[in-house]
Amino acid sequence: MTTHPSCRDDPLNHYACNTIADHHRTLADNYGVRLPDPTAYLQDQPALPVPKCAAKVGIIGGGIGGLYAALLLQEQGIPYEILEASPRLGGRLFTHRMGDRPNDYYDVGAMRFPNTEVMQPLFDLFAKIGLRTGQYLFKDRRGNSALLFNDVQRKRADGPVTPQKFDITGVPPEPYGNLGWEKNVANVVEPFSKRLIHDFRTKGDRGWEVMMDYDKYSMRAYMAGNRSDKDKYDGLDELNLMPYPLEVVNWCETFDKSSGWYDRALSETVLEALAFSWDGKPIDWKYIVSVPLALHPSALLLTAPSGGSSQLPLTLDEYMSKQPGYTRPFFNTRVVGMSCVDPADMPPSSQTVSQTVSAAAGRAAKRFAAGDDLPDVGCIAVHVADGPPRYYSHVITTTTLP
Repeated sequence: MTTHPSCRDDPLNHYACNTIADHHRTLADNYGVRLPDPTAYLQDQPALPVPKCAAKVGIIGGGIGGLYAALLLQEQGIPYEILEASPRLGGRLFTHRMGDRPNDYYDVGAMRFPNTEVMQPLFDLFAKIGLRTGQYLFKDRRGNSALLFNDVQRKRADGPVTPQKFDITGVPPEPYGNLGWEKNVANVVEPFSKRLIHDFRTKGDRGWEVMMDYDKYSMRAYMAGNRSDKDKYDGLDELNLMPYPLEVVNWCETFDKSSGWYDRALSETVLEALAFSWDGKPIDWKYIVSVPLALHPSALLLTAPSGGSSQLPLTLDEYMSKQPGYTRPFFNTRVVGMSCVDPADMPPSSQTVSQTVSAAAGRAAKRFAAGDDLPDVGCIAVHVADGPPRYYSHVITTTTLP
C-alpha cells in the first residue's frame, strides 16, 4: 500500500486492505489480539511504536518490490536498509544485453507492462521518475503469427484454438473442445473477476468474500472437483460445464499458462487475470524505452544502452539517491535467518551472534495459545551469512527465506 493518491484507490490496494482486515479479524476471534486499525498511520501517532534500540526498517531483497517499499518509507522520513544477496539491483527485472546497439537486448524477467487500472500505480511511478515507454506489439497486426503444438502449425487468426486442430485427444468436442480454451477458462475466472471489479467500483467487499470462500481450491481442483458448494452462489458456472474432465483442465492449462500453473491457488489465477486483462478490453501494452536524460550523468546508467526493464530499478534507485533520507543498498548480503530479540539482549560489540541467540533463548517465553497475553516484541535480528546481525524495528521481506 502507498501514500500515492492513485494507489490508494487501485484494485490491488483495495484487496490488500481486505486481506489485512481479514487477518485482524482472525487474530481477534482466535487469539483475542487486537491490532491498531490499518488506517492508524494517517493519525498523529504511528501504528506501531519504533523501538529506540533499532529505529530502522529492514528490507530483504533489492528487487522492485524492495525498492518500492524503500521509496514509500523514504517519503515518510522512515529510515531503512535494503539487504540484497546478489551484486545488483532488480531481482527478476533483468535485462541481458547482446551488444551496444540500440534495442540489442533480451528481458529475462518482466518485459511488458499492461496499461490498465490495476497497473496505474506503476505508470504513475514511470512518470514520477521520468521513464519513457513505447508501444509493445504483443500480437502480429496482420495475424500471421503461428502456434505450434504436436508438430501442427496454425495461424493465430484461424479462429478458436480447439483440440481437434492440434491433434489433441481425450477432450470431448462437445461441450468443451469446440468452445476453445479461452471460453472454457473465462467460464471459470470471469465470475470472480467481475465480482472483484464491482467491488472496486462500488468500494464494497462482497466479491472478495466470494473469492475467499473458494481460496482453498487450486485452479485445477476448482475446475475438476465435483463440489457440494458449486451452487452456493449464482453465476459461477454460467455455461454449466463443471466439473471439467481432467483432460480438459490439462488442455486449458497447456494453452493458457505453463505446466503446473493450475496447481496454484484459484485466487492467484483470478488476480493475475485482473492484472493483465482487467475487464476484457484490449490491452495497451508498454515497454521501457529509455531512462530520462536528467539521470544520464550517472556512470551506472551511462555504461548500459537505453531500454530494457532493468532500467526501472536502476532509475528508481538513482531517483531515490537524490531525495532526503536515501540509504544505499547493501549488496552481496545474504540473509540466513531472523529472530526476535528483547532490547535487553542487544549485544555489545564484542558479543557474537551465537551468544546473542543463546541469551535470547534463555529469556524466551513459552509458545502461545488462544487467549494468552502476548508480550511486546523488541527488536528483530536479521542474521546474514557474513558479518554480525543487523537489528531493526520491523522487517519487510520480498523473497522466501531459508
